[in-house]
Formats: sequence, C-alpha cells, structure tokens
Amino acid sequence: MILALLMLCNASFGETIIQSGVSRSNLIELYTSEGCSSCPPADRWLSTLKEHPALWDQLVPIAFHVDYWDYIGWKDRFARPDFTKRQRQYSRDKSVPTVYTPALISNGREWRNFAWKSPAQSTDQNAGSLTAETVADELAIRFKPVEALAVDKLVIHVALLGFGLTTEVRAGENAGRELNHDFVVLEYVQEAMRLDGDSYQSTTPRPRSKVDAEKYALALWVSKEDEQTPLQAAGAWLD
Repeated sequence: MILALLMLCNASFGETIIQSGVSRSNLIELYTSEGCSSCPPADRWLSTLKEHPALWDQLVPIAFHVDYWDYIGWKDRFARPDFTKRQRQYSRDKSVPTVYTPALISNGREWRNFAWKSPAQSTDQNAGSLTAETVADELAIRFKPVEALAVDKLVIHVALLGFGLTTEVRAGENAGRELNHDFVVLEYVQEAMRLDGDSYQSTTPRPRSKVDAEKYALALWVSKEDEQTPLQAAGAWLD
C-alpha cells in the first residue's frame, strides 16, 4: 500500500515515501508509437487504468514510446532509442517472439490476447517490499525480498510518467488525428543496487522532465542484473 504520495511541481519533489506491498505487483508495459495507426486503441485502453482500484499498490502501468516507426513520416516526441532497445531485449530473451506495436508485457511476459480486459493485479507470489524516499535531490530506494536471493546484483528502474498529453499528428499513418496519452515514460533511469544485510539499496537522482503534463507519477521496479522481468514494482501519483 502506498504510505504517502510524492509532491511534484513541474517534476520537482517534496518529501516522499513510496512503499509496495509484499505481494508481487503487476508491471504492465505498453510499447506504442504515434506513428503506428494500430496504437491509439491500446493507448486509450491504457488510459482507463487511471481509475483502476488497484493502481500503484498492485498494478503499475507504463507506456514506452518506441522510435522504429519514426521513419514513415512522423517523429514521435516521446520515443527514445533506449525504449526500443528494451523491447528488443525482450525479444532476444525469448519473452516475446518478435518486436511490434502495440505490444503489452505483463510482468516480463507477452500479453498478446488481452482483448482490452482488465489486467491481473498483484500475484500470489510474495516478493518483498520496495520503498523509496527523497533525500535532498535524490531518491533513496530499498528492496527487501521475502526470501534471500541467489544473486548479489539487482537493478532498480525509475520512470517518470506523464498524463494528459496531447499531440496533433500532421504526418504518417495517424495524420490529421489528435492523440491523447497517459502513463507516458518521460524519463527513465537504471541504477545498480547494493546488497546490505537482508536488503538491496540504491540512490538515484530524482527524475525531472521539461515536458508539461496535466499530472505526473513515478513508477519503480527492481529486476536481476541480467534480466528484465520485474521482481517487484510500485508507484505513486505526484501531486
């Protein structure tokens, strides 16, 4: 359960605490593009999760905009090569058979036949607690697994999300359409976590973005160093 909310003013923070439950939350990743005519329905579906009762403490949705459709006439302003690289890594890991949009990943696995259904919430698996708090200009993050892991190295992922974003597309497959976006990853960083006793810890810069959005949120998830599948995830609105 979220214990407190982050404070944000144009992506600046006040005092902060985020805490996941013990059960493994479901990280939903949408890979999308403003240059893809099949993507707007998936974007609209993702937006409906803003009202999901399990949002943030059991369900953490995010949207990565990829850049491999930019060549067909419209450059997606939210797309980054790193986001495309992340999706392609899933393909190399055999978590998905090929790279395409719109594509949904649920807790590290392809969710192809989602048919606009409500996603699963937290799983029955007890993963451990993931917490974050602000210290000056940084986020102090801690992951305490329920059981000791057989690895010493974990990675924390931090994504600043934007909501209420609108684009008037003037070229490409969606030319002439106004596209609305939520859960858009505006900034994304990864940092190594260090094992300290029975928990893993890391300190990262607080993410900021120059993109003006109606609302912001922060999503966190932790994975093994050589895997993308999340071990635990958490999030919170930024007010």
